[in-house]
Amino acid sequence: MDSKLYSIKIIVYAIVILQIITFTPIISKEQEGEEAYTFALFLEPFKDESSKNTQVELIKSIVEFISKKFNKRVRLSIIPSRDELLKMVENGDVDLAVVKPDEYVNLKEKGSKILPLFSFSNGDKKWKFCMCIMRTSENKTLKDLSGKKVYWSPYLIDYISLRETLGDLGINIPPEKYFQANLKIKTIRDAFFMLLDNEVDAVWGLTDNKIFTFPLDKRFQDVVPIFCSKEYPPKLFVYKNTIPNEVIIPLRKSLSNIRKDPDAAKFKFAFVAFDVQFTPVEDADFNELRELLKKAKKDNWIKDFEKWVKTQK
Repeated sequence: MDSKLYSIKIIVYAIVILQIITFTPIISKEQEGEEAYTFALFLEPFKDESSKNTQVELIKSIVEFISKKFNKRVRLSIIPSRDELLKMVENGDVDLAVVKPDEYVNLKEKGSKILPLFSFSNGDKKWKFCMCIMRTSENKTLKDLSGKKVYWSPYLIDYISLRETLGDLGINIPPEKYFQANLKIKTIRDAFFMLLDNEVDAVWGLTDNKIFTFPLDKRFQDVVPIFCSKEYPPKLFVYKNTIPNEVIIPLRKSLSNIRKDPDAAKFKFAFVAFDVQFTPVEDADFNELRELLKKAKKDNWIKDFEKWVKTQK
């Protein structure tokens, strides 16, 4: 990518931020004083405040759109920890929430009375993890990375995707033993910046991480994948099953066509610029992941993951 094209991307990024942070939610008189649905989510820590604000305001725009479609107040609640969010969802303390796909499967197994509304991703409609290196790196293959500093997020879906991919590539030992993995980095975005500074040799991360991070540093043009996982369901919005179908069905339809919906006119530019994908999903769409999680439990991957995570705190 040449410098002129990169500059254009930065300008577009700045315009998007301006568009979404100047958007003011409007609550109708009919909604004022009305009991609200609670929408809860946890946001990963951000290295830079501007990226955090961008994602928060984008989420606020989505919540405002949902509120309009529900014709009911929707109160956004940003939860300080992922564990706290999951406990609230499990206990039925929130009406809508954003969770990772493996978290959804585990919540359902625990009897949580939730259903999937739609998946939510930036770029691809499904998640794909890739092993990323700098273009100038000497580590061009999986074999080259043996014993090297490799980072992945301390979440189950990240670990299992890496372990499954390594197995497909003929490596049948845990990734924390194949790589030097005790890096204790707070966020995946921090890891990508460390990759730029040659403080780590590779990062295992989602392809959509670049949406909020890559415009911030021109060097990201030289971050390249050397191998990737298969596709997995992305994070998703879930809702309490007490919300009636006559509310959910039109909402799914609206979100699937958000770029054409006049109610999204004030902020749909942000959705287009960040390539936000809303895909209606059903519980059956997670059956393949359920089988993978069963295998992970049977083969002690989850125990290995839990043991490794303790070393990262």
